[in-house]
Parts: sequence; C-alpha cells; structure tokens
Amino acid sequence: MSKKTLSILFLVAAVTIAIIGGAYFMGAGKKEEIVSTPTIQPNPTPTEELTTWIDQAEFSFMYPKNLKLNPHEEDIQNYSHVELTSPEHNGSLIVWTKDTNAVGIDDWVKKEKITGAIDSELGNESAKKIIGNNQPKKITISTIYGGYLYQIDVTLEDQDYWSKVFDTVSSTFKFINTPKSDSTNNNSFSQNQSENNAPQNESIEEEIIE
Repeated sequence: MSKKTLSILFLVAAVTIAIIGGAYFMGAGKKEEIVSTPTIQPNPTPTEELTTWIDQAEFSFMYPKNLKLNPHEEDIQNYSHVELTSPEHNGSLIVWTKDTNAVGIDDWVKKEKITGAIDSELGNESAKKIIGNNQPKKITISTIYGGYLYQIDVTLEDQDYWSKVFDTVSSTFKFINTPKSDSTNNNSFSQNQSENNAPQNESIEEEIIE
C-alpha cells in the first residue's frame, strides 16, 4: 500500500472521529428544554344570595333569592302551601302544613301505608323521607310537630338544581315556636296563631357567604 493511500485513509478516519466526537459533545452539552405548563385554577363556585321565609304556621326556612315564592293564599285546605319556582330551571319545591290525626311520624307512615320510607330529620324533629320512582322524580320529607304535618315536596325535573334547593330548604328549616299543648284546638290554626301573636308570613333577606 502506498504512502499516499495510507495518508488518505488516516485523513478519512480522523475526519470521521472528529465528526462523531463533535456530535457527542454537542448532544451532551445541550440542555433539555423544560416546557412550562400553566396551572389551571378551578373557577370558584358562585355563592347564591339567600333570603329567609317566616311562615305563620310557626316555621322558617332559607332559599335562593332568585326563586319566585308563592304562598298560595287561595288555598284554604292547608295551613301552609309555599311554592318555590324558577324561570330558568324546570321543577318546583313546596312546603306544606296540614292537619293530621297521626300521633307521630311513625304512626303517620303506618296510617298512610307508606313503604320504603327513610329515616331523616326536619327542624330537629324525627322525619321520614320518601323517594318516588315516577318521572319526574319526586322527594318528600315529612315530620309531625305540635299536632300538624309538615312536609317539603320537591319535583326534580332539573335534578341537579332542585336537589341543591331541596338541601338548602330542608337543612335551614326550623320551627320558631314551641309546640302547642294537647288541650289546644287543632282545628283552629288561625285562631291559635292570633292568640299566640305568631308572626305573619314575611321574607327577610340575608346574604350567605360560603
């Protein structure tokens, strides 16, 4: 092999080694680029302004101020018939006060032949919750206090929305007077209210900040 050929081979080898070595050092020295991903903050749940309804049937509850409240004063069959509706969400919630011959909520469930009732609480009193199977779905919670039947009915056409309203109303529902004695005439609720100077139906606004 001639010296010229050897020189060419050495030159090619040197160039190859230089290229490989340069590529290695460039790759080793190159810093990895870190892509910064912005943290997505969840939107806070907007708080709803609540207002308080005080009823002449000796109870009160809180509800979203943007709902329409109808006390149904034309209803002469029930002591209270307070209906909440929304212009944006199908469904409704009604708070009732009715006469009953039952001596307690368990006795009422038995008399009404209700099955599947769930133990619950309303206004710090033992209550029964009934979940209907029909569509639209309906939930009723009932208790007996001072000789009267108190109920909250909710029709869940817009289930997510009205479930929250039901939770708000039922959790803030409370009795505002002591139950009447056994000697009280249970058939004259209006007279009893007057004698006890019970407050008339009214709505008091409160802002709730969660």
